[in-house]
Amino acid sequence: MNEERTAARSPELGRWLVVGVLLLLGIALFYIYAPASAPPAPPSAREAP
Repeated sequence: MNEERTAARSPELGRWLVVGVLLLLGIALFYIYAPASAPPAPPSAREAP
């Protein structure tokens, strides 16, 4: 019996490609919009004099 895994099928490969594209899109959008956004909460620590 051959226990080796065959090459990835189209539907399986397509799902991983969609996951990868969504991940890269999320990272790109973060770097585009993060610098222009305000922090959600003010910093809790005060600076030393």
